[in-house]
Amino acid sequence: MQQWKKPQPGKYKINFDTTIDVIAGVTSLGVVIRDHEGDFIACFMKKLQGAMDSKHAEALALKWVVRWTKKIGLVGGCFESDCLEVIRAVKMQTLEP
Repeated sequence: MQQWKKPQPGKYKINFDTTIDVIAGVTSLGVVIRDHEGDFIACFMKKLQGAMDSKHAEALALKWVVRWTKKIGLVGGCFESDCLEVIRAVKMQTLEP
């Protein structure tokens, strides 16, 4: 079992996750941002019409999170998700020339 770890001083930890309600046809995403002391900075929730698979929901959540953090002028963030496929895909895109 893993525990939340504080980011480096001067950085932010941006945790995001999704839920999918197939019956209601809704995908929801949530974001929490904390500073290097673990103190709450901001949060964001969004409900989207339509159920999707978890990989696509997490990728869409990351897209919204990146837009939102840019909009509020937050820099120095470390994104954290529990969807290994999305994390690997982002790392591959970042590493390509």
